[in-house]
Amino acid sequence: MVYTYGVYQPDGTLQPLTLDVFYPDEAGQMTRTSDPTIGGLADFDGASAELTVFSKARGLGDCGSLAEYHWTGRELELLTYRYQECMDAAADFIKPADYPQIYP
Repeated sequence: MVYTYGVYQPDGTLQPLTLDVFYPDEAGQMTRTSDPTIGGLADFDGASAELTVFSKARGLGDCGSLAEYHWTGRELELLTYRYQECMDAAADFIKPADYPQIYP
């Protein structure tokens, strides 16, 4: 699923939000960018004001990204970003919480 996030303002307008994500460039280096849409399984915890998004790169869930954001009252601030590249060779399953941490 792909999501777009926004904030409903008291005056009735909708303020679109962007989320910081990382993508590998042609050289394999992780590049940070802001994106208005993000795909994956999202979960928002209202008590902690944290959004978690797990983006599977394939059905097994053995590769992809796991991002955690905090709602500051104005924006979704990136707290952590984990990324696991997909491997062709059989490897042990890695839980998303154990993917290599890219940020901070």
